[in-house]
Amino acid sequence: QLRVNVDSSAFAKTEARTQEIQRLIDLANKKKLILNADPGSVVAVRQRLQEINQQLERVAIGSRSFNILSAQAQAAERQLGLASRQTKNIAGDLLDLALPAAGTLGAILALGQALRFVADQAKLFDSAGAAVRTLGVDSEILAERLKAVSRETGGARSEIELLQAAYDVASSGFADAASASQILEASARGATGGFSDINTVANATTSVLNAYGLSADQASSLVDKFIQTQNDGKIVVAEYARQIGKVAQIAASAGVSIDELNAAIAVSTVAGVRPEAAITGLRQAIQAIIKPSAQAEELASRLGIGFSAQALKAKGLQGVLADVALKTKGSAALNLQLFQSAEALTAIQPSLNDGLVKYNQLLRNQETASGVAKKAADEMAGTIEGATKRIQGSLSNFAVELSKLFTPATIKLLDGAAKGIEQIADNYQQVIQLAGGVEVLAGAVGKVLEPITRLTGFQQQLVQAVLGGAS
Repeated sequence: QLRVNVDSSAFAKTEARTQEIQRLIDLANKKKLILNADPGSVVAVRQRLQEINQQLERVAIGSRSFNILSAQAQAAERQLGLASRQTKNIAGDLLDLALPAAGTLGAILALGQALRFVADQAKLFDSAGAAVRTLGVDSEILAERLKAVSRETGGARSEIELLQAAYDVASSGFADAASASQILEASARGATGGFSDINTVANATTSVLNAYGLSADQASSLVDKFIQTQNDGKIVVAEYARQIGKVAQIAASAGVSIDELNAAIAVSTVAGVRPEAAITGLRQAIQAIIKPSAQAEELASRLGIGFSAQALKAKGLQGVLADVALKTKGSAALNLQLFQSAEALTAIQPSLNDGLVKYNQLLRNQETASGVAKKAADEMAGTIEGATKRIQGSLSNFAVELSKLFTPATIKLLDGAAKGIEQIADNYQQVIQLAGGVEVLAGAVGKVLEPITRLTGFQQQLVQAVLGGAS
């Protein structure tokens, strides 16, 4: 015969817990909660309930509370199994609905994006054309020429990008379509091979063309020289193009050729002088020769150096520097007296150090630079970045050609259609969110299982207390 020593309050708490289980089961039956139970969690709870039932069956107690507890534990086990099966069915139905909905939504979004892309490209192309027309450029003729330029680059430079850059080119005095397209074709190669953008290179090209009084058909040769300077120095075209305007005008007026300038820039930067400092220093050096100080004139006269604006025009920069290198024997102290500033000396001294050996070599490179820009551009086109730009440019060009089939009213219609489709897509996502119903209610099962789990833990403690108190 067993004797039970259990506090009556324990039975009251157990009954309350049992009622809580029944309430949760009723809620589940009425589908007020959709259980998204992890099958593993359901199995674990079921096993724990079975273990409790086995323990209760071994304890011969006639208490009504324990009989109810055992019965409710078994009922909870059955209801959990049913809830788990119902959850799987609901989840399957929602996912069956969600998958085709997701495909339809993707198609709607893709169509909306395509229409918006075409409309956006049409607007950009139209705006760029309008801008150059304000400068007197025939935008239709120019656009046709730039289409050929874009194809020449393999799409790496889109028609829109070229047409936008044409505004600055036209502003620089090259307003006819033929000249602008020549400059932009050369600048496109220079930008690709020189790690720059087309506007920067085009601005540098027009600055040098204007400084030296050259025509647009010299643009290709100039850009070749830009790239050659990049190859010979520690400078890229992007850096060169941003700075060359500072010295081009004074150099041209003083009789210093672009080849002489570029050779000096390359030698200086190879020696470690920053590109900006090299170009600024060259400007100061040219100024020092054009207008020497009294001390410089006296030293030049004493050493027998032609150091004046007349000498510079007659001999060029190479001739003057050769004279200086020979007579000063590369002395930095003497050269500083001639060039008057540390900035000028910093830019010039690297060329003087070896008696212009390196300078003359790089000067010859400038004279034979034809074709180097195309070679550099072709090299960059073979990279992943180059391929990506060609794809982007080709897509833009296709959109522009497509937009030409439409009237302005059609463009507005396309734009409105794109916005409408995007709104449909936004609302359509509500269908997809149905599939998230299982996820949204995933926490519900935790709320149901959590009190059951706590209750089964209490049951185990109660059973241990019963067994411990039995004799």
